Amino acid sequence: MKKKSRKKIKKKASRKKRIKAKRRKNGHDKSVDLQNIIGFKFQTISKAYADFKEKRKKEKIKQGNLKDENREKQIKEEQRELKQEEKQLR
Repeated sequence: MKKKSRKKIKKKASRKKRIKAKRRKNGHDKSVDLQNIIGFKFQTISKAYADFKEKRKKEKIKQGNLKDENREKQIKEEQRELKQEEKQLR
């Protein structure tokens, strides 16, 4: 009977050692994935850049509209001047 009990003890001890070894491997085996780190760190920067680009587009559209309005005003003024010149010539 003594031999049977010794075998059981050895199995339990070896099982515990295996579990501890697995835990150690799991703790140290994790490698750093640079792509994930870069994606996480620069996520806010890319979002800010996207917002900046969108804001820039809106500003360009505004500038375009202002140019169009200014151009229309100039055309109207030129037409008024031409009408006045015609009236003076008559």
